[in-house]
Amino acid sequence: MVADYRTVSPGIARLAALIELHGEAIEADLAFRGIDLRDLWRGDLTYRRLAVLVAALPAESLTKTAIRDGMSPAQLARAQASRTARPGHGPWSNSELLLALVADRLGVMIWQNGGKKSAPRPDPIPRPGVAAPGRTVTPQGVAYLADMRARRNRELGREAN
Repeated sequence: MVADYRTVSPGIARLAALIELHGEAIEADLAFRGIDLRDLWRGDLTYRRLAVLVAALPAESLTKTAIRDGMSPAQLARAQASRTARPGHGPWSNSELLLALVADRLGVMIWQNGGKKSAPRPDPIPRPGVAAPGRTVTPQGVAYLADMRARRNRELGREAN
């Protein structure tokens, strides 16, 4: 089994590796759009069309979520920093980022109207792959996050990524 589809040469081999890793998510996303993944083997769906459909899935799709979940913190940071990164391959989708922003702003509003001048300003919701203002992500921090992800995957019975 392929551990990371991104290590496979681009083209049909990479798409096959992606199907091997996240086939159920791809199948469900396509089914929601009225397309049967089995059509690939029946000859009614080409690899090119499948690649286009998968690339165009929204960030909230099961496939893009599975891909993000399989990325290490370092890979997430690289994908976010890369100018060639496609939307949906960052740590959170735009909807999730906007929801966190709304929650942060609501927290500040409540804090401002609370009446206690000594109350501490609420901390914003941490966003994965985004360093807090004034802080930098160190290699030790990336290693720690990777260790925590591996530990969580072991607890959930998942294979290491």
